Amino acid sequence: MNSRPRPSPLNPSARSIKRRALSHPPAIPSSTIYERSPDGSYRSGLAYTRADNPTYDHAERLLAALEGGVACMLFASGSAAATAVFQSLLPGDHVLVSRILYWGIRKWLAEFAVSWGLDVEFVDTTNLAQVTAAIRPGRTRLLWVETPANPMWDITDLAAVAEIAHAVDVRVAVDSTAATPVLTRPIEFGADLVVHSATKYLNGHSDVLAGAVVTARADPFWERIRSWRRSAGAVLGPFEAWLLQRGMRTLFVRVLRSSESALAIARHFDGHTRLRE
Repeated sequence: MNSRPRPSPLNPSARSIKRRALSHPPAIPSSTIYERSPDGSYRSGLAYTRADNPTYDHAERLLAALEGGVACMLFASGSAAATAVFQSLLPGDHVLVSRILYWGIRKWLAEFAVSWGLDVEFVDTTNLAQVTAAIRPGRTRLLWVETPANPMWDITDLAAVAEIAHAVDVRVAVDSTAATPVLTRPIEFGADLVVHSATKYLNGHSDVLAGAVVTARADPFWERIRSWRRSAGAVLGPFEAWLLQRGMRTLFVRVLRSSESALAIARHFDGHTRLRE
């Protein structure tokens, strides 16, 4: 190959991101032993690990910076992160979901979200006319897009669907697990929320089960997701958060090399006489 793919430009200071990545303090495993004031209150705001833990902060700030968001929340898995977004909606809310998406989320939507009361409709998000036609003004609350979509790798025009959705006050959430912030930063294209199965590229070492949600703004819906995480106990363990930050230190190296290798393989087999579509 004559040239190598380059990282996407980052809005936050590259020096600031590097500093966050290199700062890797030890995990704090304490569940309830946090400093108290003489009156018994928690001066740090930390009281119980199910709500907050200092170890989360470093990885969350790093990922928020990488995605260009204002805040991030870590979860016990990618599924926990994704379902927290849906469970922060209300029964009766209409949601549009990419027709092609990770099977685990599709299964959860069919088995639990529908019976709980969400009005779930699958749509081809690569077809802008279908997206426009499927939106029910005043009832549609969320457009869930996965791009590239597992397993067919369909690509959705994020800027276009975000414009369509926002015109009728529909929130846009993007599962960007496959792309990572190295290749795509959905918030820059209008996404309100970015979701990751951090088990995959973000960690990259096959030794962590984790998920994450990044937000473009701190609003009441974001706080509702935070409340769900705390109340449902869908939090990541401190040691896993520490491992995740370790993994993200090599994110750009790994994704760029993977992309380079995939392109080399595709070029090698492009037009090969023994292959057919």
